[in-house]
Amino acid sequence: MTAGPADTAAPVDWAHARSLAYAAGLAAAPPAVALPLGEADGHTLAEPLATLTDLPAFPTSSVDGWAVRGPAPWRPVGRVLAGNTPPPLTEDGTAVEIATGAMVPEGADGVLRVEESSRTADGWVTGELRPTPEWRAPGEEARAGEELLPAGTPVDPGVIGLAASCGYDTLRVRRAPRAALRVFGDELLTAGPPGAGRVRDALGPAVPAWLRRYGCTMDPTDVVTPVEDTLEAHVTALRQALEAGADLVCTTGGTMRGPVDHLHPALRELGAEYVVNTVAVRPGFPMLLARVAGADGRHRFVAGLPGNPQS
Repeated sequence: MTAGPADTAAPVDWAHARSLAYAAGLAAAPPAVALPLGEADGHTLAEPLATLTDLPAFPTSSVDGWAVRGPAPWRPVGRVLAGNTPPPLTEDGTAVEIATGAMVPEGADGVLRVEESSRTADGWVTGELRPTPEWRAPGEEARAGEELLPAGTPVDPGVIGLAASCGYDTLRVRRAPRAALRVFGDELLTAGPPGAGRVRDALGPAVPAWLRRYGCTMDPTDVVTPVEDTLEAHVTALRQALEAGADLVCTTGGTMRGPVDHLHPALRELGAEYVVNTVAVRPGFPMLLARVAGADGRHRFVAGLPGNPQS
């Protein structure tokens, strides 16, 4: 539906609005790229993060101690450190010293904690195994191919560490969208206390913080407040933001049908198409989402938010 008068569309419920917005954003997402792990921070996953192998990939000792076979006492026959593949234990009554994180040798019946072990005069190891295993079994954390994170997850240091532990060298990601903000309203003050018929702009400082928190990038020049309450100023402000490279332009105010509410006519001037107009929700009524085709054929979006912080 091409942008037209605000009263021509019936509000949709919140869940439906979110699904429409998600589908529209996914269709307009920039191409996915493969980046080394160290360069993926701040992007979003273009595909689910799944394990490349069982985690852990091999039986791993949870403690420092002895990997033993058969009943006590045990004759020490070697040592296993992390990073090595040990030979199997093939004889009952034998043990190998083992470090935390080391691979448990095939044939071991259990791991005895070092602090719960003792040595006989002739060097044999004795002690009592706990009833629960002291190692982590393959796949105990996750099975090979298991999805750990969905596509769209913001990549942060925790995600990078998880991907590395799964064996990834690169991640397929999409860049963070660039956002802009245009605050409409002649009545707004950008400094000092309200008075004389004018109110302080509370959304100009707050909305960019929310946009960054949800994964957008913004420069100080991406925020313009206030925009004059004329149709020409609204059209110019929106067009400048879109031409400057914004993927999403948030606006505050002008979403109703009052004498100085110019957002809907401005969208019509830009040839915008509504994704959602409007949402049946309070607080937050009325809000809208529209898309504008760029010169490259990819859609950019205008999200119209109400101007009253309490609305």
